[in-house]
Amino acid sequence: METIDQLGQHVHFIGIGGISMSGLAEILHQRGFTVTGSDRSTSENTHRLAQHGIDVSIGHKAGQEAAADCVIYNSAIPPDNPEYAAALAAGKRMLKRSQLLGCIMAEYARSIAISGTHGKTTTTSMLSTILVHMGQNPTVHNGSVLPLIGGATRVGGNALFVAEACEYQENFLDLHPTDAVILNVDADHLDYYRNIDHITQSFRAFVAGLPADGTVIVNGDDARALEIGQNSGRKCVTFGFGEGCTLRATDEVADEQGCFTFQLAFKGFRVCPVKLSVPGRHHIYNAMAAMAAAAQVGITPCDSTMMISTYTGAERRFEKKGEVSGAAVYHDYAHHPAEVQAALEAAALLPHRKLWCVFQPHTYSRTKALFDRFIPCFAAADNLLFLDIYAAREPDPGDISSSVLAQAVCATHAHDVCRYLPGFDEATAYLREHLQPGDLLLTLGAGDIEDFTNALVSSAL
Repeated sequence: METIDQLGQHVHFIGIGGISMSGLAEILHQRGFTVTGSDRSTSENTHRLAQHGIDVSIGHKAGQEAAADCVIYNSAIPPDNPEYAAALAAGKRMLKRSQLLGCIMAEYARSIAISGTHGKTTTTSMLSTILVHMGQNPTVHNGSVLPLIGGATRVGGNALFVAEACEYQENFLDLHPTDAVILNVDADHLDYYRNIDHITQSFRAFVAGLPADGTVIVNGDDARALEIGQNSGRKCVTFGFGEGCTLRATDEVADEQGCFTFQLAFKGFRVCPVKLSVPGRHHIYNAMAAMAAAAQVGITPCDSTMMISTYTGAERRFEKKGEVSGAAVYHDYAHHPAEVQAALEAAALLPHRKLWCVFQPHTYSRTKALFDRFIPCFAAADNLLFLDIYAAREPDPGDISSSVLAQAVCATHAHDVCRYLPGFDEATAYLREHLQPGDLLLTLGAGDIEDFTNALVSSAL
């Protein structure tokens, strides 16, 4: 495994504007490295990096990496990227984003990695909230902006590091944390993984990288996660609603804003009530995972409960954007069927006249592989609009489309409105004509649908 000292003084990031890449660049910059980077377009992240004194070039061209000792890239960078190709031809030291994250993680006495198919960002944010308020001074690498830390990254002391561990293309195998959380193990990224057994095997390998005295914290209600934890050879802490869980939630009740209060039991003994400030029952799991992780650094569950109630969300995670025609507008990053269902069920708990959903499927491969699981996950919506698939890194295979998904969903559920509208302009016009005061609109997806949502709200001002 590479070490920070082996990077050299000058590090160049190809695709520096990404949420993770920009955060890693900030960490290295604050540690005294000369950091440069490039991206295809400007963004809030590139502007922030420039304000920190990091030289960011817009557009990719050979030569921008020439002065660097080490070049960092991520999975979105194709082999024919001119900077990537030039660095490779020059024999420069090159690391994947996840390998750099692993290098940084290894510098810390204790590191906690949050893994799972769903909920990583929220759990990382909740844990960070607990640790910051309890004076632990963690360094944090998150998947979204957390207002408490002023971004997605926080550079703290050198004792404790908290980071998301992404399973895409087995990137989390480049990390070697001292403790790990597994929130759930579900089928996703089937453009890379063969099947759910392949995914499970990768999570096993991830946990096998923990030190012998490390702790694995797993969802006791998720059969795959539980099996991995119990057979890991490491200390295993469980959380969930089941009677055998180390941290167990009971007596959950939602308030008028969809935020849950529940009773927390620890090793069978009732400890204290927990009040969440984000809507949705699924956040009970995220909260217990965060509290279990905090316990590994000596923070009692009762102390955690006081701090976790202050967590009110991260960007792109059920984030309120404003109003249109008297309707409240929210956006969520959800793009997997389980996430879509959880977000809509959370929205349904909030006061509303009609619940509208605009969904932008993310990648052709995911839409095709999980097609049958998408069909029932929109049941909580009254009115449903489908936008074209966001291709991301993929070419159009020609055998799957958003209109096909819309037809299948519309034929299955009795929504008041259920239709396919290919573009942002058509969806904007339709919503502005049909939204009513008291409605709630939830836009969902991991593509550029947030841009649509922001424009929709801005045009209403």
